[in-house]
Amino acid sequence: MAILSSCKVFDENSIIDENHNGLIIYGITTDNAISLYLLGLDNTLKAEEIINTPAEKQDSLEDLYFPAYKVRKDSDNIYLKDFASISKTNDIPITQAGALRSYLMENGFEMNIECIAPGEYRLESATILSTIEPATSLTVKVSRRDPHLENSIYIYSVWGSGLYSETNGSLISIYPHYSITTEELHYEIYYTIHEETPLLALLTPDVFYTDFGTFRFVEGNLRMSVTGTKLGQEQDEVNATLRPGSGSDNITVTISYKGESKNWTI
Repeated sequence: MAILSSCKVFDENSIIDENHNGLIIYGITTDNAISLYLLGLDNTLKAEEIINTPAEKQDSLEDLYFPAYKVRKDSDNIYLKDFASISKTNDIPITQAGALRSYLMENGFEMNIECIAPGEYRLESATILSTIEPATSLTVKVSRRDPHLENSIYIYSVWGSGLYSETNGSLISIYPHYSITTEELHYEIYYTIHEETPLLALLTPDVFYTDFGTFRFVEGNLRMSVTGTKLGQEQDEVNATLRPGSGSDNITVTISYKGESKNWTI
């Protein structure tokens, strides 16, 4: 058994091989890049729902959506204390076409949210972090689930493209330098999700991040191209296809990497 971010990963032979590196690249992309944008949209939708709910019902919604945080509002902003703020670029309700919001986290990550149609949003990065570049543009369709399913009330359907980069980060385990060096090792993952095969994602409670949960991707296709210090002019190509597995909670991910395709259950 190997651990990939917040997911437990098994393969039928219990052998960690080169294809497992492709699985790690998939996990880094979904957990560290795409999930960050979905979290911003999820928090924005829920915070605005709380603010627009009659006062006598706000506390119960706040306990359901943000059990560890308090939602506060001034004339132009909504705050999740010590975590993020949401600024209105205009006064159009977030559920209506034309609504514009800016979502800013305490760590400096900022993204813009635009409602382009009821239930459909465009998410774009607005600032550069050490790991997020301003080349990300995702379109997300939102479907509402049973509101009593803990805090996972939306199903997200995601497509678009983005760029995740890191220096001396997790990708070093895949591309080791095998020598003592002070050289900084920089890698980038450019990812693409086609509208015909979008990624479907659900927010799930997580034992390490109980304040907000993490996203579980359950279906779709994701293509990734990796470039970096130890790859020279070359790039590694990874293709991940997700589909429901044999168990009720299992997802099968087929990783195609360096000429080999292999199924993993997460």
